[in-house]
Amino acid sequence: LQESLRESDTDILVENLWACAYLSDTGDQAAKSLIESEIMASVVSHLMSNIDSLAIVTPALRTCSNIVAGNDNVTERVINLGVVPSIMSLLNSQKAAIRREVCFFFSNVAAGTENQIAYIFQYPNFLSSLKKIIMQDEPAVVIEAIWVISNSVMGGGIDHVRKIIDSEIFEEIFKATPSLNNKGIAVVMDGFREILCNAMDMLDTPKRLPRLCELYRQEVERLISKKNDPVLEELNKDINDLMEDLEPYFENSQAQIDKKSSIKKSGYRED
Repeated sequence: LQESLRESDTDILVENLWACAYLSDTGDQAAKSLIESEIMASVVSHLMSNIDSLAIVTPALRTCSNIVAGNDNVTERVINLGVVPSIMSLLNSQKAAIRREVCFFFSNVAAGTENQIAYIFQYPNFLSSLKKIIMQDEPAVVIEAIWVISNSVMGGGIDHVRKIIDSEIFEEIFKATPSLNNKGIAVVMDGFREILCNAMDMLDTPKRLPRLCELYRQEVERLISKKNDPVLEELNKDINDLMEDLEPYFENSQAQIDKKSSIKKSGYRED
């Protein structure tokens, strides 16, 4: 297989890239073997050098996505091959199937370690590209993008959660919720619950959270009331309990903001 990936004939190359894609979907042992045999290095090389060729990119990207769905070690080794910038550029692909696959890739990376999440968050257009997808893409692509955000909230640090809040991407996620099935809604709710769990540690970004809670009640809670789904109802109870616990914190934060505003208006310099 490694030899076949050196073929100059595009048809042969594409067939063997699909062989890699199918192999990569058979479990951790196959993923490990593909990496250790340096086949993955060849797959990544073909993806990076043929970024405009849909026939080559599709199986190569699928292989990468399947590999990073494995353990954190194999995910790290794929990242270290330098493929992330090329895959990042494909978030703006004209093909919905490619955008969906890219989101699947990043959702698996975001399910890894905090350092792996930090690596993908360093790209300045990462969150804005996902936000654009959530706002206007096809439902199948939107849910994959939501998985990226939810996994990032669950496994990332406070800084990553803060960036997600500041990007206002959850506002768009809430608005997209009516197009999701019950499992997709649960993914949204899991992510939001984690944001609320981390709220106390985000002392410099409380002002968006009350609005986010309000939007949750308008867009999501109202939808859940019509679903008659015990899982969603239990998640909603947890979220409401957290929002209730946070209300004094929000009030105190607003009081601090009002106090600072009053000082500025009185002509005092804020140190």
